[in-house]
Amino acid sequence: MADEPPGRHQGRHQGRPMGSRLGRRLGWLAFAIVLALALYQWFLFTQSSASPASAAEAEIGDYAELLSAPPGTIETLGEAYLIGDESEPLDVSILAALEHLAPGDSLVVRAGHYELAEGDFVWPAAVSGTPAAPIRLLAEKAGEVTITGSKLVRLDGSHLHIAGFHFLGLQEAIRLGGQDNRFVNNIFERSAGGLRLYTSNSEITGNLWTGSLGVSLIHAQPSIDCGEKCVYFQHNHIHGNTWKDIEKTKPNGLEAIMLGYGNAPFPDSYDNALHATVDNNTFINVRGDAEVISVKSDRNVISGNCLVDNGMGALVIRMGDDNLIASNRSLGSSGAAMRISGARNVVAGNHFESLNEGVAAVDLHSAERKENGLFSYLAARDNQILGNRFQGYNFIARDYSTTEDIETFSAGNLIKSNIFATEAARRPVLRLDATRTQDEFLESNTVSANRVEAVSTTPLPDCRT
Repeated sequence: MADEPPGRHQGRHQGRPMGSRLGRRLGWLAFAIVLALALYQWFLFTQSSASPASAAEAEIGDYAELLSAPPGTIETLGEAYLIGDESEPLDVSILAALEHLAPGDSLVVRAGHYELAEGDFVWPAAVSGTPAAPIRLLAEKAGEVTITGSKLVRLDGSHLHIAGFHFLGLQEAIRLGGQDNRFVNNIFERSAGGLRLYTSNSEITGNLWTGSLGVSLIHAQPSIDCGEKCVYFQHNHIHGNTWKDIEKTKPNGLEAIMLGYGNAPFPDSYDNALHATVDNNTFINVRGDAEVISVKSDRNVISGNCLVDNGMGALVIRMGDDNLIASNRSLGSSGAAMRISGARNVVAGNHFESLNEGVAAVDLHSAERKENGLFSYLAARDNQILGNRFQGYNFIARDYSTTEDIETFSAGNLIKSNIFATEAARRPVLRLDATRTQDEFLESNTVSANRVEAVSTTPLPDCRT
């Protein structure tokens, strides 16, 4: 029995011999009946918990859909193993089960509270699924497997599906590696570590972050001095997630999403592009940092997101080029609609609504260096801000710098064909915080064909619905 996979059981029954021939026959008949019943019960058990034919029908909570093939694909379902005992560390139970896993199999963790102590837990890259047969790590019931502690969790396999866990007060991160993984329907509550993406071509969807005590989600990049050994993490899809009720518990480092690290200048061989897509997420009362989504890399798409009552929290391009910010809605903000430090970004078709008349629709950064020679901000250059609706902003743009030691000013930016809805249809103006005059700003940047309207008395539908 020690070598059998976890969650697999086999029953035995022995008859007791009778004194007479009739008694012996009856005894053997009774034994046969009991054995048949035992085998039938064992058959039912294996069919409900481990059979490839019916793994999707096992008693595993809300995961019938997750154990079925995504639309347009054909996936193989293997065996489903039920693991987890609150009296022993969960990582020990998982490690004991890994040797039995094959592509298509599922580990289902019993409902309960599990603590991961200090150190590292590594799911090795060798234990991976395939495109047609991913390996699944699932909670028995969605949200009813609670994991706490200070252990760094590294999931280095590929074609893994992780779903249904409640991470409570984690001090270290859940680090998703490999590629082609799905991280679905998990909860991070009051966690300092959050989720870290060291993966490519993976999907992050249906998750909730609440009360975060650190950056909720970081999309990693290789070090800028990685040279020929660079390993890039790209083409991940972050969609349909929710962030809410994140307060300012420390001066910095409470972004909901951080795409890259924002180092510059880069070596010529370094690829700063993540090609990440962040769409249709919801951010409510996320006030921990002035950057709700911080884009610190190149060639990402930020679209269709809903931001409500996030205070000074904003969409920010900080040290990123060639990004698209489109069709997002930000309601009840008290900060700038957008801050831009980078080049050739497009901000189009968004709706931004401010409660603070003193902020600008767009903050355009100047280039500033740190003492170590790296940039703290790059100048906003050749960006296009087109076809957006800015409601409640009395300033079109802010010529923005955080210091008087400016290396280069913003230039080549186009702010065109936007609607500025203000009280009494008052025409917004420029806010000049840097050491340039209005004429000098307009010599370097273009502001044209923008329309002014009165604030609508009919509120737009709440994007949370």
